[in-house]
Amino acid sequence: MLIIGLQLGGAALFVAGTLALRRWLLHNPTPRTAARSGLLSHFMFHLLLFGPLLLGIVNPGLRQFDALVHLPSLPAMSRVAGMMLLGIGVALIVLASGLLGRIGKGAPSFLTPKEFVACGLYARCRNPLALGWYVFCAGIALWASSTYLTLLCLLVLVPAHVFFLKRFEEVELEIRFGASYRDYKARTPFLFPRLAVHP
Repeated sequence: MLIIGLQLGGAALFVAGTLALRRWLLHNPTPRTAARSGLLSHFMFHLLLFGPLLLGIVNPGLRQFDALVHLPSLPAMSRVAGMMLLGIGVALIVLASGLLGRIGKGAPSFLTPKEFVACGLYARCRNPLALGWYVFCAGIALWASSTYLTLLCLLVLVPAHVFFLKRFEEVELEIRFGASYRDYKARTPFLFPRLAVHP
């Protein structure tokens, strides 16, 4: 039960940390503060959201959560959907990370991109890396046939991260990239990719 407390408590702390970073950024709206707060936000993500999810793989194990909280597991055929979602999630993460590295001259975590990226997957939606993470998490939950992990992803992890994107990251990007980000934000969907890219 400790790991469940870490997962739920970590998400709550992540939301609180997001609000604290936003306040700091709004009181000091400079590119330097944006870069520093961005690094702190990545540390918070790995420590409070992703870390506790990964710890669950080791202890108690992905298939043990439902028994711990007395929930029925999902049907075994959910594993097929989970494997497909895992593949899609990994592909989105790899492609989006590659664009951040090649064009943005940075990385998704701890190496803030120096250039604004608005091509490839980023021309179809503003957050393909986050979308990949959401799909990946859902894939893990379904592959494990875990009702608890599916609910954790849908009701806790994804909402907490979307809150972070809307309340902090969009402010940070606007401070760092200015009008170019505002124009991009106005013409590009937040999360769900559009099929056609308009010039």
